[in-house]
Amino acid sequence: MCPLAEDLEEFDRLMKEAVVLLVGADLLPPGTATRWDLGSQAEPLLRAALAVNGFGELPAAKRADVHGLLGAALEYQGKYDEAVAEGRRAVALAPTARFH
Repeated sequence: MCPLAEDLEEFDRLMKEAVVLLVGADLLPPGTATRWDLGSQAEPLLRAALAVNGFGELPAAKRADVHGLLGAALEYQGKYDEAVAEGRRAVALAPTARFH
């Protein structure tokens, strides 16, 4: 398998794992400890997805998805300034996309 394919496989794995956590968090009332916990578990997965070696080869929309989801994970943890910054990164990469 070529290195880019391995990177994309790892990216997909990290994203799926993070999305499962964030969907669970999204179903909970705002401000609950469990919602915070799920967001804090998703954050390192999303940061790792951003660090995948082949990441520069991905379309801007995929990179925007990661920043949008990272913004949600940070929001669930009450890190609002960081969440807004990630949302702005997402919009800059894909201005017409809809985010969380």
